[in-house]
Amino acid sequence: MGKETKIKEKKVKSDKNDFVLEIRNGFKLVDDRYNKLSSEMKNGFKLVDEKINSLSIQVDEKIDDLAIATKKGFDKTATKEDAEYLKQRFNEADSRLGSIDDRLDGIETSLIGNHRHRIEKLEIGVTELREVLSLDK
Repeated sequence: MGKETKIKEKKVKSDKNDFVLEIRNGFKLVDDRYNKLSSEMKNGFKLVDEKINSLSIQVDEKIDDLAIATKKGFDKTATKEDAEYLKQRFNEADSRLGSIDDRLDGIETSLIGNHRHRIEKLEIGVTELREVLSLDK
């Protein structure tokens, strides 16, 4: 085997080692990004939980206000106007609860759907990369 052939073999081995190192660095980068995404998702869910708790307290306060108004209505002789007022308040509370449900659905859809899609794309990319590199075990 000639000197030139040995030099070429060393170059190929070196290139192969550099390529493998680059791939490992790529997987580490994917893992780091996945860990960061996981952390961000946990923070996002914590924020959603806090918002839900805050909204729940507000809803409880509104329900308490409605209960007090109802008691006052029954403490006195209820008039047609009193009944209409209570109906209006109930409709407002119901409308607000519907609005809260819509907001929470939007938040959930946005957070979970977007992150799930991104994770699936990452998993597909990693699988394809492993197939291309024949690293599948």
